[in-house]
Amino acid sequence: MKKLSLSVAFAAMMLSSGFVACNKDDDAPAPKSLYTRMTNNSPAALAKVVDDFIGIVVADNRINGVFVAFGTTSSQEKVLNLRNHLIDQIGEAAGGPFTYKGKDMITAHRGMNITDAQFNALVEDLGKALTQNGVSMADINELVGILAPLKPQIVGR
Repeated sequence: MKKLSLSVAFAAMMLSSGFVACNKDDDAPAPKSLYTRMTNNSPAALAKVVDDFIGIVVADNRINGVFVAFGTTSSQEKVLNLRNHLIDQIGEAAGGPFTYKGKDMITAHRGMNITDAQFNALVEDLGKALTQNGVSMADINELVGILAPLKPQIVGR
């Protein structure tokens, strides 16, 4: 009887593991990360988005005054640092192989007195850069949703 109970238990275990192993969901590919969907895993594609973003911000009279100090010839290094931090921050937020190494948002924006309107304009400009580079509205909204919680750390500092 004990042998029969063990056999039944073993058979039940094998059957249940067989059903789990054949689960239809196991055959489905893992969903692509936001970074993959946005850039096709290309760091150069993300860099292009950021370069376009910076160009759009520079041309945007609603907010370009905030970045005046970055535009001087002596500030070329600041512009490059900002660019690299944006690449790392957006890349990390989107699940890419990046790590943001810059200052925390409160420290980075201290004394800038950024308003809600300026923050919203910046988000709009990021959306334009992403759209220009073929990123879907759904993916733009997902990225904005990831970055939006930073707003209280940026506005009014």
